[in-house]
Amino acid sequence: MGLKSALDQAWYVTLPVLVFLGWTVLQMFAVYDWISVSEAFSAGARGTFVGPSVASGVAGLLVMGAVGLLFVLLYTELGETTPGPSAWPPEE
Repeated sequence: MGLKSALDQAWYVTLPVLVFLGWTVLQMFAVYDWISVSEAFSAGARGTFVGPSVASGVAGLLVMGAVGLLFVLLYTELGETTPGPSAWPPEE
């Protein structure tokens, strides 16, 4: 089943998945922009930085990256030509 046939057969599932993927990518860019490396690394007892740390931003990017990889795997499964299981009992 390709992406075109998935849109034809189940657009109400495929379209929200693609929208969610786009939203996740935009959020990854927002989190990357939000991480201010120069201020966050100077934070601590001597720094004036108040707010989320770099570690939480990196963890967020890793989680969203993993979600993105799952979407890539889903997209590669849509490219399979034979999504059906093998016949049972097997013919020899």
